[in-house]
Amino acid sequence: EGSDYDDETTGLRYTSDANYIDTGENGNISPNFISSSLSQQFSTVRSFPEGVRNCYTLFPINKGDKYLIRASFMYGNYDNKNQTPQFSVHIDANEWGPVTFARTSMVVGDLIYAASAHYVDVCLVNTGLGTPFISALELRPLNGSIYQTQSGSLYHLFRLDVGSTSNETIRYRDDAYDRVWDPYTPCCEVIDSSFSSDSLSSTEYKLPPMAMKTALQPWNEGESLQFSLKIEDATKMFYVYLHFAEIQSLQEGDVRELFVTLNDDSPFGPSFRPEYMTSTTLESIYSLSGDHLTFTISTTENSTLPPILNALEVYEVLQFQQLPTNQDDVASMKKIKLVYSIDRNWQGDPCVPKNYTWNGLNCTASGYDSPSIIALNLSSSRLTGKIDSSFLNLKFLESLDLSNNSLYGSVPDFSQLSSLRVLNLSWNKLTGSLPAALLARVDNSSLLLSVEGNPDLCLTPPCKKENKVIIPVIASVGSFLVVASASFAILWMWSHLNEEDVLAESKNWLFAYAEVVNITNNFEKAIGKGGFGTVYSGHLMDGTQVAIKMLSPESIQGSKEFRTEARALCTLVINYSQFHCPKVCLRKKSNSLELETETSNSSRHSTRYYINSRLSEKSDVYSFGIVLLELITGQPAILKDLNKTHLVQWVSSMLERGDIRNIVDPRLCGDFATNSVWKTLETAMACVPLISIQRPTISQVLMELKGCLEMVVACERGKTDEDHEFELPRRISTEMVPLGPEVTMGPETRLALRRLNCLSPKRLGSLIDARGALLGLLLACCPRIL
Repeated sequence: EGSDYDDETTGLRYTSDANYIDTGENGNISPNFISSSLSQQFSTVRSFPEGVRNCYTLFPINKGDKYLIRASFMYGNYDNKNQTPQFSVHIDANEWGPVTFARTSMVVGDLIYAASAHYVDVCLVNTGLGTPFISALELRPLNGSIYQTQSGSLYHLFRLDVGSTSNETIRYRDDAYDRVWDPYTPCCEVIDSSFSSDSLSSTEYKLPPMAMKTALQPWNEGESLQFSLKIEDATKMFYVYLHFAEIQSLQEGDVRELFVTLNDDSPFGPSFRPEYMTSTTLESIYSLSGDHLTFTISTTENSTLPPILNALEVYEVLQFQQLPTNQDDVASMKKIKLVYSIDRNWQGDPCVPKNYTWNGLNCTASGYDSPSIIALNLSSSRLTGKIDSSFLNLKFLESLDLSNNSLYGSVPDFSQLSSLRVLNLSWNKLTGSLPAALLARVDNSSLLLSVEGNPDLCLTPPCKKENKVIIPVIASVGSFLVVASASFAILWMWSHLNEEDVLAESKNWLFAYAEVVNITNNFEKAIGKGGFGTVYSGHLMDGTQVAIKMLSPESIQGSKEFRTEARALCTLVINYSQFHCPKVCLRKKSNSLELETETSNSSRHSTRYYINSRLSEKSDVYSFGIVLLELITGQPAILKDLNKTHLVQWVSSMLERGDIRNIVDPRLCGDFATNSVWKTLETAMACVPLISIQRPTISQVLMELKGCLEMVVACERGKTDEDHEFELPRRISTEMVPLGPEVTMGPETRLALRRLNCLSPKRLGSLIDARGALLGLLLACCPRIL
C-alpha cells in the first residue's frame, strides 16, 4: 500500500494491488534487469508460493461491458534462482492460457473480454513448474460496438503500426484505449503524412493518429500488398481488422479504390475508397480458420494510385464456455467471508473450475451451465457473531453445517430454503426459540436439524423449562456404543410395536426419580449424548450395570417421542438380554479402547478403536460402521485367518472386485436385495476411514440407511402376483426382528424361512450374537435376508 505513482511515459496512474488480493509476497527484480527504458511497473512483482490458485478481483465493472485486460510478467530473477517458472492464468471460471518464458524474461498478454459479472477474477494457478508471479495487471473499458464476435473472447496476436517511421511502440496517450501498437515495416514504400490529425481517430475504434498517419504501398505500380498467417492448428479461429486512411492530398483525377481478398479468391468486403484523414476499418464478420490465411490488398480498374495499409490487428478466438457460479451465490459467499473474516484461500469463482472449488463447498455439476452451491460446511471455523442473512440467499443449498462455532443470537428461518435437507447448528451459543416454520419442516421430515449444545436455545414452544424429567433405565447390554446403535433400530421399528405388550414386559423396569439418583450416584458419570439428552452410567442394587437416558429440556423432540423410544428400547433390550445378551466390556488399554465380546458359545473377538485423547461423535460413527459390517458379513472385526486381517481391509478388497456375493453372510444362501445391500455396504464403509473428518455424521448415516429401506419398499411394490405367496411382511414389525428361538413368528415369516432351505427357526438363534441389537437396523434396510 502507498506505492501508487504516475507513469512518466504515459501519464497513467498505477495503483497498489493491495485492495484487489489478500495473498502473495512482494519482490523486486534483480538490478541487472533495470534500465532507463524499463517501465516502473515491471520492477516489482507479487509472487504466490502458497496455495494452488490465487486471484485478483477487479471491480467495480459493468456486467456485459467489453474490456481490454492486460497481464504482464517480468521475471527479472526476482527470486535469485535464475530459473523462469511456468504457470497458468485463469479468467473467471476459465483458463486464459499458460505463461511460458521461452526466449525472453517478459511475457505480456492482452485480452478483449466481455464481463460476465460485476467483477472480473484474474487467477494465477500453480501447475507444479515453479512459483506463479505477476508484475502488472491493467483493465481498460472499450466501446461495446467494436471488436464484435459471434462468440468467444479475443486474444491479441498482432497489433501493428504499418509503415512506422519512429520504430517505437504506440500506446496511451495517443491511443485512447491504451492498445499497444508495434512498429512494422517489412518491405515496400513508406508514405508519411506531413502532419497528424485527430480526425484519424474519430471513428468508434479510436485508432491512434500516430499509427494512422503512416502507411505502406508497393514499390511498383500495378502490384498488390499481401500478408499471410501460417497456422499450425487449423481448428483455431481468428478475427482480422485492417485499418485504412488516405494520408496523401490527392490531385485532380487521382483515385485510390481498394478491395481485399482472402486466400486469393474470397472477397473480404466490398471495394472502397479511403477517406482523407479519416479512418476506415475493414473487419471480418465471421471468424476465420484454416491452415493459412492470406490477405491481398489490390486496386480496382478505376484506381490510379497503388494500394495502401495503415494498421493491422489479428486476434485468436478463445472460447470461454464455462459460465461462472450463480451470482447470488457468489455475492452471498463473499459477504460470508467478509462478515466472519474467514481465513481460507477462498479466491476466484467458488465452484469452477471444478478442480479449484472452494474448500467446504459442494456445487451442482451442470456441464458448462452456471453451477449453484448445494452444500456449505463451516464447522469449527471460528465463526463469531449472529447468523448472517447471507446464508438465506443460498437458494439451492441442501446441506449447511455451522456447528462448533461461537454463533449467538436467534436462529433465522431457514425453512425458506426449500432445498435444504440437513441443517447443523449444534455447539454454538444460540438463544431464543426456533421459528415455527422451521419446526414444521422438522416435523414433516423434510429437514434434519441438529441444535444440541446450545443450552439457551428454546426448542419447543412455549419457551419455558419444564420440571418434568423422563428417564428410561436400560438393562446392561454393554457399552454406550451398543446402546446408541440399538436406539437407531428402535426408532425405525417402534411405529408398529404393540404398546400393551411393551408395558407388560417392561413393567419391572420402572423407577422413581429418587431411585434413579441413587442408581447413578447423583448423575456422576455421563457416558454419551444423543438427540434427546445425556446418557449416564449406573448400577442397580444387585450390581447390574445400566445406562440411564435423560430427556433434556433443550431436546428438539418432545416427551411423547421420548416415552415412545424408552418403551421400545426397554422392550428390545429386555428380550435381547433374556435370550442372547453376551458379556460385553469396554476397557482402556494403553492408547486405545478395546471392545471385547464373549458370546453363547464362548468364542471371543475384539476390536480396537485408537484414540488421541477422547472419544467423539466421529469415533462413534466408526464403531457403528464396524458393527454394521459385522452384521452384513457375519464376520468378526478381526478375521480368524493367518494374517488376522481387519474386517475393513477384507471388505475393501472384496468391493474392489465387485464380489458382493462373498461379502454377505454365507448363511443367507445369497438371498438378499442386491441394490439395497450395496447401498448399506457403501454406508458402512463411509463410516470407517482412518481420518475422522472424512466420516459422515450419524444423521447422514441414518438418512442413507433410510434410502436402503426405500429401495426395498419400491422393490416389494413391484413384485408379481406369482411372487406374492412368498413375500415378506411389508410393514416393519416385531416379527422381523427375531430376538431368539422363543420369539413367535408370523406365518409369512415362517413361510419365507422354510423357503430358503438354508435356515430354520432353530438355527436362526446362532446368527444373533453380540450384534443382535443392531440386526433390526439391517433387516429394516434389507428385509429379504430373513
